[in-house]
Amino acid sequence: MKLGRISKEKEFKEILKKGKRFEDGFFIVRVRENGLEEARLGFVLPKKLGKATRRNKLKRRIREIIRLKDIKGLDIIVIAKREAMELDFSGIKGSIEGILRRAGVCS
Repeated sequence: MKLGRISKEKEFKEILKKGKRFEDGFFIVRVRENGLEEARLGFVLPKKLGKATRRNKLKRRIREIIRLKDIKGLDIIVIAKREAMELDFSGIKGSIEGILRRAGVCS
């Protein structure tokens, strides 16, 4: 399943403001229903986390983890903390899956 992207600044800010917040030591995730058939995904990865290639690699990994969960009808924003840049794929997967479980998004 392909994930949509949250691209409009107004939508992005609204999700950050009104979405439910879940976090661990590596990521903060905001989740909100969107009334659509697909899930949409947005990221906040500040430049202080590292160079663009490292930030993009992290985004690709997170996008794939969420895509495999087959989530529908939600907007999800993932905010990475500095510690997330040190994780390997299995660490990222464990962290994101744990947060999504707490959010009630997946089992």
